[in-house]
Amino acid sequence: MMTINYDVVRIGNPRKDSNAERILHQNVKFLKFDIECFLKDLEINNSHIIPITIVIPARGYNVLFDVRDINNKEVRTALSKQFKSRLFDRNRSILIDNIHNQIV
Repeated sequence: MMTINYDVVRIGNPRKDSNAERILHQNVKFLKFDIECFLKDLEINNSHIIPITIVIPARGYNVLFDVRDINNKEVRTALSKQFKSRLFDRNRSILIDNIHNQIV
């Protein structure tokens, strides 16, 4: 059984439009659901804790996630192939600069 530990980090400030915020939070939930369903179907022999950082963008609604903290290469590669368009591939310093915007 795999355990997924999510960290959600927002780049920039919350949106002033409450509808935009609601859409972003729904997109985070949908992304988590998609990841969990995919990993459930992926047959991994060992029990792992998988750390995934979800990134809420400063502009737009495309919520991304970072796989660079995942130690299991098989899981990291499978997620990268399955979710190519949803990977956060920018510099990690952006996440570090916005760590104070982490959503619990």
